[in-house]
Order: sequence, then C-alpha cells, then structure tokens
Amino acid sequence: MHRSADSRRYRNSEMFEVIHECEPLTLRPATYVPDSSPGDTNPRGPRWKENLSRTGNSTSRRRVTARNVILVGLVGAFTLACLPRHQQGIAGEEVSSLESMLVQRDMDAQEQEDLSSCNPYDLPGVLITNWTEPSENKWSPIAAPASCQPIDWLAMLRISEKDGTHYPQLDWASNRTVAIFGDSVDRDHVEHTCDFIGGTLERIGEQSPFSPDYPPGQELPPEDSYDAPVVPDLISVSVGFWDLLKHSIFDDAERDEEVQAGRNPHEATLAFDTYRSMPVERRAWFERRIKELFLHIAETWPGGKGSKPKIMLRALHHPQANHLVPVTGVQVIDQISRSVVAQLVAEGQAAEVGEEAWKRWSKRAQSLLSLEPVDGLDEGRTYEDVLKLGLGSRLGIDEWGRNILGQELRQRDALHPLPLPSNYLYGNMLFE
Repeated sequence: MHRSADSRRYRNSEMFEVIHECEPLTLRPATYVPDSSPGDTNPRGPRWKENLSRTGNSTSRRRVTARNVILVGLVGAFTLACLPRHQQGIAGEEVSSLESMLVQRDMDAQEQEDLSSCNPYDLPGVLITNWTEPSENKWSPIAAPASCQPIDWLAMLRISEKDGTHYPQLDWASNRTVAIFGDSVDRDHVEHTCDFIGGTLERIGEQSPFSPDYPPGQELPPEDSYDAPVVPDLISVSVGFWDLLKHSIFDDAERDEEVQAGRNPHEATLAFDTYRSMPVERRAWFERRIKELFLHIAETWPGGKGSKPKIMLRALHHPQANHLVPVTGVQVIDQISRSVVAQLVAEGQAAEVGEEAWKRWSKRAQSLLSLEPVDGLDEGRTYEDVLKLGLGSRLGIDEWGRNILGQELRQRDALHPLPLPSNYLYGNMLFE
C-alpha cells in the first residue's frame, strides 16, 4: 500500500475530489464535481446510487472508468483519500470464481424489480469467515432468494483495477465519491478497503499542495469540516467512541475527587463506575448532539432537487471489555442513535405526505420522542425546511456493527477490528 511521505500533523479540515486523468494519479481540490455516469441500469447497484446528482462540466476531463471509486475519509485528525491504481495480472481462478457468482445472480425482469428494496445485509444471516482469503469472508442470509445474495464488490473492483476487466455490474460506480466521517475505526476501514481493491492511499497533510491554505492554528474546527464543496454520493457517519472515552475520563476524575474528599473508595467507585447505567442527562446530551450532527450534514448536502446523497449511520460495533469504552455505554449510544434516525426518517416521511401530516406528526413527537426538549434545535424549522432535507428517503443505518457481533477477539486491540473478517465485510456492505 502506497502512503504519502508527508508524516506531519494532519487535519480533517477539507475534502478532496480525486481525478484520474492519466498515470501517474493526480489529486485536485474538490471544486469540480463530475457528471453522472450513463447506463445506471444495474438493479443490484447500491440503494444510494438512486439518489445521485451531479453538476458541472466534464468536457476538459478524461472519462473516468467504472473502477474509479473514490473513498474520502475525514477521520480523526487527518483526511485520507483512496485513489485508483492500475495494476496488471490476476489469478485466473479468482476471475472464474467471481464470474460464477455473477452468473448465479442472473434474474428475470420481475426479480430485477423486486430487488429495488433488497439489501442482503439487512436480513438475518451468518458471517462466513476465512482469516487468510479475503473473498471467502461473506455474509450469508439465512432465508433469502438467490437474487438477494451479497455481491463481492471488492473482488470485482480489484480485478477490474488490476487488469481492466469490464463488469457491467460496476457501471454505476463511475465518478462516485464516498465521504466517511468517523474515528480511527473508520480510518482502518478506508485503509483496509483501499488495500483490498488495490488502490493507493494518500494522507492529505497541511504541507500537501492539495491542502487548503489555512494559517497554522486557524484550521477549521471539526464541525465546520463538513462544509466541503464536493457533493458525495454516499455519506457514512459514526459517532460515540470518543464521547464514551471522554465521559469515562470525567467519571474517573470525579471518583478520585470524591475519595480525596473523604468518601469511602468502594462507594465512590460504585457511584462513578463507567459500567453503571448512563445518567439521563448524559443520554439527553447524546441525543441532542447526534441529532445536531445529522441535521448539519443534511443541511450541508440537502436532499432537494439537484443533490440527494444518501446518509448512513454506521452503527457501533461491540469492542472488547474495557474500562474506558464500556460495552454498556456502546449499547446505549447505539439505541439513542437508532432512535434519532427513526425520528428524523419519520418526520421526513410525514413531510413527504403533506404539510398537515407533518404538523400532526410534530405535535405528537414533542411529547413522545425525546428525553428532554432539544433547545433551539428545531425552533424555526419549517415544513419547507424539513421537506428540503429529504431525510425520509435518504437516511438509514449501516448494520456492520450488528453483523460482526461475535468477532470481538478478531481485533488488533480492545477497539479496532482486524481486516479479516470484519473490515472486508465493511467494504462490501459500503458498496451495497
């Protein structure tokens, strides 16, 4: 895997579009957004491909092939970009295996129509694992038709990238950008997925010619880094681990203060145990912040005419048992996040029915759906505002965390899953 030689401090203050014009690969700031690609006829392209919208003029650009899928990860302290990298040669048996899988997916017109809402990863299933062969790691739905089985998108992309093989199933992937907001777990996702498909990983540092010209110390804060000019096709968002860590550190500090003030150490430990039930005020804080985050992203990339990127909450996975990121807290944040997504989707769907339906929903929601009022967050939001966000049809949940339950021992530490099987599954789920 290629990495930039720039090892200085990185930040997540900007996003970049990667343009593959010729060899060697080049990066350009994200002021250019490519046209949508022709031939979006594959019924098993991802659900988010139906929400694509592109503007701009590509007459001065070389046509970008279907295998040039760009991952841009704004994770932690820096920006990662996964670029295409053309390589020659691939094992014949791997091509044969993949082609056999695709032949099994042939379907008639009625089956194609039925697939518009099919996602095999949302169905109950079993994670098949192999710790040495990436393509042998797959999700196997327990009861699903042959037309709704997972596709090994990563293997297809890798073969296409290495020897130029054209797969019609990848036609939807031309000129696509995926923006991933998260933490070091998501950084691993970008790095491992890039490695699986044979791409080139670049870290965009402050000394890079592609980095915005911000004076040192005046970089954009994390919440403003979402305001990037590129229009992604899919936005993946994950929150929670850093917040749990922060609150655990606060709890430990309060416990120590209580002991120093003369409280019984055992009582103080029980009172501020990180595995205790999360206090209601902290749960309310999480609810407010998660809702603010999704609204800000939706407002930055609205769902109105001309721009409809899909937004997915990547549900948290369960780490190994540890004091600073307790599994009990992970479960609470997971449930709060799902509740927020359900609220925003329900509100958006009510708005799609009409203004009166939205008003009735809003009246009921005031007393039913929040731990406490979200001060100022919804004040002034009109029916037109909610309709423009379009969250009723473009907000969803990525169930990767649920689907890797039981793989806690296959991690490089207490928190980060290994490339196999978990992160190979993540990559294929991302393109679904």
